[in-house]
Amino acid sequence: MSERHPSAPIGIRGLDEENPTIPGFLRMLCCLFCCPPCPSRIVDKLAFYKPELTYDIKKDKSGNLSIFHWIDGGDAPKNLIEARYLKTQRGNTIATIHMKPNADPKFTILYSHGNADELGRLSEHLFTTSQALNCNYVCYDYSGYGKSSGKPSEKNMYADIRAAFHLLTTEYGVPLNKVILHGQSIGTVAAIHLASTVEVAGVILEGPLLSAFKLACPNTNCCFDSLSNISKMDKVSSPVLIIHAVDDKTVPIDHGVTLLGKCQNPVEPLWLNGGHCDYTPESRIKYNERLKRFVDSDLQGGFVEVDLNDD
Repeated sequence: MSERHPSAPIGIRGLDEENPTIPGFLRMLCCLFCCPPCPSRIVDKLAFYKPELTYDIKKDKSGNLSIFHWIDGGDAPKNLIEARYLKTQRGNTIATIHMKPNADPKFTILYSHGNADELGRLSEHLFTTSQALNCNYVCYDYSGYGKSSGKPSEKNMYADIRAAFHLLTTEYGVPLNKVILHGQSIGTVAAIHLASTVEVAGVILEGPLLSAFKLACPNTNCCFDSLSNISKMDKVSSPVLIIHAVDDKTVPIDHGVTLLGKCQNPVEPLWLNGGHCDYTPESRIKYNERLKRFVDSDLQGGFVEVDLNDD
């Protein structure tokens, strides 16, 4: 496979240099409306940005197996990338892919992508990473993203990752001590939410935010918050690797540093040069090396399974 769509994640929609008017607008909304009615609905509308669709899932000639298909290219090899639709507990149908280039993987990584990503854009990068780490991947699109039905929202995102996790641990039969949760940008919200309720082998948080309101109004305390990693971080008992760019203007590195201080079981973090989940070539090499060390060396401790209950 040749490289198709580089990952282009951002954090909260519009909180970047190309949309300078949105941060002030979001800040105003947060500061005005964080205490009464329904701030989560405001955040849902501003936090999720659906990119252009780049893939399809179709049936093979027999009408049985689902095939992952790039709109601007061909079909993915069925023996390496398996496509599935899943029903979530909130009634949406989400698209998932299982990347399995490794016959005997060390771990399977459940990947929650960034704001402006979808499966077609991620596939090449994650497939290459899968081979380098000797880990298979399960990836999914949030409700309303890609070929997934429904609307993007915080509650739907939690149901989405639950459905993908259930597929991974039941139908694919991956034990919890062989599962790594990797969240990127807004995907860290899904990863931390799940990791706060079940102990897995490890958790990778890339460009994590404290919460929606801490991002928009860093010096303001709100009686209600959304996309809140800071309120759940101390409940995560698995080993946690935090990766953050020092020049991140979308989600400042202070967010990653603060979350690191809340970890029960942190491993050595990785601070990189570059922007939000967008690193320099030299930092990309360090990034790949750190992921491999996390998989090969850091995840060698004990493991205790805990009960998995939906909220």
